[in-house]
Amino acid sequence: MFHLGSLYRIRGNCDKAKPLLEECLTLCEEHLGECDAITLQAMNGVAGVYYDVNDFDRVQQLTQRCYELRKVTLGETHPDTLGSLNNLSSQYTVLGNHKKAFELNQQCYQICKQSLGSKHPQTLWSMHTLALQYEQLTDNDDNDNHMIEAHELHKECYELRCSILGESHIDTLNVMHDLARVKAELRDNDSNSDAIVLYESCLQYRKMVLGDSHCDTLMTTENLAILYSRLGLYEDALTLYHELYRHYYKNTDSSSNSDNSNRESMISVIYEIAQLYNSLEDYENAQLWYQLYLQHNNNNNDNDNE
Repeated sequence: MFHLGSLYRIRGNCDKAKPLLEECLTLCEEHLGECDAITLQAMNGVAGVYYDVNDFDRVQQLTQRCYELRKVTLGETHPDTLGSLNNLSSQYTVLGNHKKAFELNQQCYQICKQSLGSKHPQTLWSMHTLALQYEQLTDNDDNDNHMIEAHELHKECYELRCSILGESHIDTLNVMHDLARVKAELRDNDSNSDAIVLYESCLQYRKMVLGDSHCDTLMTTENLAILYSRLGLYEDALTLYHELYRHYYKNTDSSSNSDNSNRESMISVIYEIAQLYNSLEDYENAQLWYQLYLQHNNNNNDNDNE
């Protein structure tokens, strides 16, 4: 029952997944007890499907309960308990309580580092999420020290994952991308240069490992194009934006009236291409792409109004 519900969830059918996973949790609690490992796994499954349907208050309740039960049965330093604590921190982030999320994430990281060691997968995961929490704090209060802390944690996590997992591992690429993004935010010459090298390496590996059309590959392509453009490397930026345009054009159904994120992304990319041609003083191409932007934007507004 749990596996069937999980399969429905993976396939995006939450209407069928939710009752199956909820029934599985009820049966586990009745026959195995709420502290059993299988029950707690089922509880995580139910929390996951509530997350998928945006019932975040219910997710927080289930995640809190799972953490407390694991803390009692397994102990505070068990990897599964720390995983639940990390999940709880992430859920507070979703709810907008960044201070509470940061406190829990910091607590989780310190326990992981002391009890599991700095190279344990759970420690590295907690280190990465704590770095992201520091970034979030920077967004909220403009404290540059938070961004510096985020940079140091991302850097340490990246170096550890490189040595343990290899540079092309998906988890390494995730933190490589985040380290590049933070370096770009620091905006000094050395950091900008480092950001370009990291983004370029990340993009190369993501194309190789995930493929050109994977959402993470597209995100890295766009972020690198933005950085190129900001630094005045317009030709390099243009090359990447043309790649993005070809992808979104290929995957956009111009006859569809339904919501289409590819169409929105394509329109945004067309505008950036027009802006870049304008910066390069290639006014003929700039005019063509501005006209294309207006055409697609008007069509998109017409579709939204139907």
